[in-house]
Amino acid sequence: MYFITKNKIADYIHQHPEAQTVFLTWLKEFPYYIGKNLLKQDKNLPMKRMLNGWFGLGRDDYSIQYKFNPWLKTGYMVWLGTQEAKIEYERVEIEKLRIKHPNLFSIPVTFTLPTSRGSSKKEVEGKIVALKNVRLGKAPEIFPSTIEGYVASELDLKTKTEHENALNRAISIFDAQPDTAEFDELALLLPLIRHYEATNIELPGLALLDVIKLKMEILGMIPSHLTFIIGSDEEANLFLAGKNTLPNKTLKAVCDLLCIRIPLNDQSLIK
Repeated sequence: MYFITKNKIADYIHQHPEAQTVFLTWLKEFPYYIGKNLLKQDKNLPMKRMLNGWFGLGRDDYSIQYKFNPWLKTGYMVWLGTQEAKIEYERVEIEKLRIKHPNLFSIPVTFTLPTSRGSSKKEVEGKIVALKNVRLGKAPEIFPSTIEGYVASELDLKTKTEHENALNRAISIFDAQPDTAEFDELALLLPLIRHYEATNIELPGLALLDVIKLKMEILGMIPSHLTFIIGSDEEANLFLAGKNTLPNKTLKAVCDLLCIRIPLNDQSLIK
């Protein structure tokens, strides 16, 4: 499970430092629960189904619009920002649709109410089966990822311009289907983009204590709610103030309570 366009997060938190912990926590936790859920959902989706949607972050103060390619198990961030900015963004996008498709929002619809009491149970069941066959098809297995492990080559992206060009091209063909030239090109571009972003785009450090305080805020918890794990109100307050450390076993118990899914051995959690 991968997400590209990390440059968007880097740029956003550079301009809005207050959003740093929210976005970085989401990015860290994505492979461990959101990504897995996407794959589970994909088991019941047709093979030709792209995944599009929104993630609410934190207390839903922020949002990320995404597009996810299930065949290549990679997604990219279409848009990200605050809930207030999202309202304006959606208004602008709808207006663009109105201009491009003026009849899209005013299609006349007519229908006639049935005069009979309805179809027989057998007829209804037959229609349901037919509808499922037409709209859904047989539920497929998860398509194995065609993205292989990264191998250094002369194709590596070396500059910001090369990265932007590759990213723009990947996004333009992101809907490509397997067994097409565009899909093969996309499968080649994505590992190069991921490698460039991993080695050239610097994200701020993420402190586990900040993640804990964020999760407590989201869940409406206060320091005394941790007392039964840490030992006393004083110890809980000292820990949350950054004046006391916890044994790994206790720290893990706190993370489990707060549903923090970032591995404790993740070195990037240490500033």
